[in-house]
Amino acid sequence: NTNLSNLLFGTFFGGSGDDACFVTSINPLTNSIYVGGATTSSNLPGDKTGVIHATFQGGLSDGFVTDIQNDGSAINKTTYLGTNAVDMLYGLKFDKLGFPYVMGTTTGSWPVINANFNNPGSKQFIGKLKPDLSAYEYSTVFGTNSSSPNISPIAFLVDRCQNVYVSGW
Repeated sequence: NTNLSNLLFGTFFGGSGDDACFVTSINPLTNSIYVGGATTSSNLPGDKTGVIHATFQGGLSDGFVTDIQNDGSAINKTTYLGTNAVDMLYGLKFDKLGFPYVMGTTTGSWPVINANFNNPGSKQFIGKLKPDLSAYEYSTVFGTNSSSPNISPIAFLVDRCQNVYVSGW
């Protein structure tokens, strides 16, 4: 609850593989809870109809985003976000219009979609998703061309004007 004196709900999340929930965020329009991270599971729970990737994309791990009812009663949607390599989602934030933004790392070729800025071959990514997880509004890569991630992203923010900030080392 709001004064931290009572647990309103708790649950487990994951599939049959190794799963890591690294980030959570609340959609400001629906109040649903979005969870993101990385998985080796090909059977994450949740409706995958009409999402970016309904199936595990291969490699050692995929990123994922799951939309959960704010009372914990149901999983609304789950999408895999990944390539055929190692993909990890470390950032998940919302803009004031309810669009989720994701940030993470990959060892694959992350898709560049509707983005004026990108550094080809980079292994860090940022994406703006549609609120129903059906597609990217945009997706891009940043950093330098390398075979593996060369920035460890540790902070992620989307401001009121939909500017995106990433900090790392």
